[in-house]
Amino acid sequence: ELLGLLVVAISMTFGLINPVMMLWFLLLYGIYGAILTMTAFFQRTYIQNLKMGPMDNLKVIAACVLESMLFRYVLSYVRVTAFMSYHKHKRQWGVIKRDEVNTRKATK
Repeated sequence: ELLGLLVVAISMTFGLINPVMMLWFLLLYGIYGAILTMTAFFQRTYIQNLKMGPMDNLKVIAACVLESMLFRYVLSYVRVTAFMSYHKHKRQWGVIKRDEVNTRKATK
């Protein structure tokens, strides 16, 4: 996905793509992705017989649109940078220092 965006950006730089048409295509792609996400979510709520109010439905729709138009690209960026960092550090994630947690049982 990020490679595709990079190719589009380079193509726009060299004038190989009509910018207006590309923006319309990107908008259409985002709307299509949001519709697919909403369909999957509402199908699951229907199958599980979950009750949601109108405000909940609006929140779900907003979250699906934001995921499709923004968060998906942020997550792709994080994946690529994590992959590059993993290979840069000789295929090791590193060490996590663990602290002991005091787990006293509550007295009744």
